Amino acid sequence: ASRGGEKSSPSPQGGEGVRGRGSWGGAFCLQADRYVALLLCLGLGLVLGCEFVAVKDFYGGSSLRLNTVFKFHYQAWVLLALAAAYLTNRFMNGVLQAIREGAPGRPILVAGILAQPAILLAVLVWTALGSWSILSAKTSGFENRPTLDGLAYALPEHRGRTNRAMSEDDARALLWLLDLQRFNYDEHRVILEYSGDPYSNDGRVSTFSGIPTLIAVANHEGIWNREKPEARTEINNRKSAVRTIYSSADFGVSKNLMAEYGVTHVFFGTLERNKYGQRAGQRFDKYMNVLKTFGNTVIYSGFKDVPIEKELIPNVAPQPLMNAAVIQNPDHPLQEPRGVAVGANGEIYVCNSKNGAVDQYSSKGEYLGSIGSPGKTPNTGELNQEYSGPGGVAVDEKGWVYVADTWNHRIAVFDSGGDYQKEWKANFWGPRDVALYGDKIVVADTGKKRLVVLDREGNPVRMVGQEGTAEGEFKEPVGLAVNRGEIYVADTGNIRVQVFGPDFQFRRSFPVA
Repeated sequence: ASRGGEKSSPSPQGGEGVRGRGSWGGAFCLQADRYVALLLCLGLGLVLGCEFVAVKDFYGGSSLRLNTVFKFHYQAWVLLALAAAYLTNRFMNGVLQAIREGAPGRPILVAGILAQPAILLAVLVWTALGSWSILSAKTSGFENRPTLDGLAYALPEHRGRTNRAMSEDDARALLWLLDLQRFNYDEHRVILEYSGDPYSNDGRVSTFSGIPTLIAVANHEGIWNREKPEARTEINNRKSAVRTIYSSADFGVSKNLMAEYGVTHVFFGTLERNKYGQRAGQRFDKYMNVLKTFGNTVIYSGFKDVPIEKELIPNVAPQPLMNAAVIQNPDHPLQEPRGVAVGANGEIYVCNSKNGAVDQYSSKGEYLGSIGSPGKTPNTGELNQEYSGPGGVAVDEKGWVYVADTWNHRIAVFDSGGDYQKEWKANFWGPRDVALYGDKIVVADTGKKRLVVLDREGNPVRMVGQEGTAEGEFKEPVGLAVNRGEIYVADTGNIRVQVFGPDFQFRRSFPVA
């Protein structure tokens, strides 16, 4: 019994009732209430905790807490969602009981009862539509049937209209290796594959098959172990070993490194061929046993009993530079410079990327001034210095400066005096470079895997390429250069340079070792 002889009112959730008149205004004394209060405190604690404590991250500036928030907020919102669902029901039942008991403020209570479903419906509709929009964009409009198979997108029986980032030959080989590891497990099995960039297919063999490799993606290991000299040394040694095994002209060196790192299998697929060329595959054909082939993808294991011959490569001395000098100014240090351009009068423009500016130097390397300032304010001269910072710069014949302001997702335009004039967006995502090409301006729209051609007023006139590995297709185009009427594109993800003519038609490409 409660104080004053009042009986406890039964709870709609069951169990012991709350004290006082009406369950909605009483103290938290139900066991369920206390449990939900704990969930609520934990959720809010995680959110607030990220405001005061953060994992020491390699990002700087406003992104210092990026990985901390990324890792903890997901759990926080799950806890808060559970608490909100319970409290919504608690509120509705409490208000209804208060209305039945004739509590004061009845019109307000009725309005609350009517408003709550409308608010919930609006939130649910917004969440559903927003989630559908994001998922549709990430899955190309759900053109393939739902599946938990991470390799389904690469196989023709599941393929939709989009270009595949992995070849069918590679996908078949990975499925075979997965079965090999599952049904014929060998703890000493180690496979060699191309080691490269994060958020890509690099490291695909060990990821999908479960077979250990020398090093798949060094990025994250390097990020979190950058202050450990022994870790950096090991990472660099392993990256160098992968490169040497695939590319060394002396297969004896490759064989010794494979023995040192316990490599039992070699994977030679699309990425490896694009990176190291067909000659590397010919060396493996000559000295190793072919275990399995899937089209152009080959898996090797074991060595042939043949003498190893060293390839004769002509030693061509590099051409000496006509003139060279170091550009640096102690009062205006460069931090991770990424783009450079030369003006009509010989001035040198350098993207001082992590400082969020473009520094201008004379032809003799004397510092003349800076264009732009760090920041993210729209339609201003601020350049976003976060992550990689502004990535590219171009200067026209009038001295106007065009900056690929990568993480503001735009091209920022400055006049010859360095004053901000305008911005061009054109639906870019992370543009890394910009180049003048005749009467056009070409942008490497890296995130969209394409080139965007603009007129001199910033209007898009043409899109070149799409995501893929075929001729004229791109995977992370990051650099542009113009020479003798042709434009060269650093197609980084495909480990090659592609060359296009004035009509933006593909002409040729060459791999980059």
